[in-house]
Amino acid sequence: MCAREVLRFFEELQSWVSDAVRGYDAPLGHVRRVCAVDAAYGDDVMAGAAVVWSVGERRVLEGRTYLCEPPFPYVPGLLFLREAPALFAAVELLSSSWDVLLVDAHGRAHPREAGMATFLGAALRKPTVGIAKKLLAGVAGEFTDSMAPIILNNKTVGYAVKPRSGKSYYISPGYGVRLEDVPALVAVFNYEYPEPLREADKLARSTLT
Repeated sequence: MCAREVLRFFEELQSWVSDAVRGYDAPLGHVRRVCAVDAAYGDDVMAGAAVVWSVGERRVLEGRTYLCEPPFPYVPGLLFLREAPALFAAVELLSSSWDVLLVDAHGRAHPREAGMATFLGAALRKPTVGIAKKLLAGVAGEFTDSMAPIILNNKTVGYAVKPRSGKSYYISPGYGVRLEDVPALVAVFNYEYPEPLREADKLARSTLT
């Protein structure tokens, strides 16, 4: 089978998953702890990192990493094939409980409305959002205060967030989270880029040094 057919297969799978997971959207509820995941790369190895962050105490409660060779090359729009297995493994090493997963990737703000955050959430069966530094699909509308809707396929799929300092970031539901609950989650971090994701990035990078 040629590479183009392989990619087409996974793209079709993404489109199906996008439709399938909508039935699992649910109210997010009160967020006391979040889990955040990110990946870093060395010469021939990648580190998937997962941290559990206490919202009230504003600190990391637990962090775990998983090292492996990247199982798939980087293909725009198919990041889940490259990073999700290691991130999934790192989360499974955690012993602490958490309420929602933050993924350094997109959820529904994705060309096929199913980014890596969607797949990780579905695999873990836990509420998940994607938070990315660049917009992959759709356009940001007009800002009201610190947020603007991300419009894709004539509907809102997420939000662009403009923090007090630094660049805008983009957040969208991945799995098990309603779109209308996303603003409340952004408010948990005072509209700033979530510190738990910075800690996950730091942990992943430090594992490779």
